[in-house]
Amino acid sequence: MKRIATFTLALLVALSCGLCVPASAQTDASYTICGSSATLNKGDKPGELFISYAVTANMRASSLGVKTIRIYKMNGDLVMSLSGATSNGLVEVDSVFHGGSYHFYVTPGQYYYAEVTVFAATDTVSDSYLHTTSTVRAPL
Repeated sequence: MKRIATFTLALLVALSCGLCVPASAQTDASYTICGSSATLNKGDKPGELFISYAVTANMRASSLGVKTIRIYKMNGDLVMSLSGATSNGLVEVDSVFHGGSYHFYVTPGQYYYAEVTVFAATDTVSDSYLHTTSTVRAPL
């Protein structure tokens, strides 16, 4: 189920970018990012949550993906912070698209949301976008 949700999310972002216009013509102009998304989802095990993400660049990017993930309790307390890298699979190099998921564990039964900053960079410019997810209850 998780793979289907991630694949569907990635496919929607990729297809929507077929309709991209040059950055100079966009209202919220981004030179490098065509489209992006990030969602927080429940896993199958107690306390398991995962972030599904997708980023599509307007052109081949030297790097793109997730810059940071911050997980918060519903009351706003920061639970964890993670920086994206190629080593943890959150960043792809020399590509126009990167999507996937990142799994982690929190206290079962509590409510959480995430702030996910995605980015796309060329040799000369980098843009980023912050996604704030909906609140999800960690499975019991």
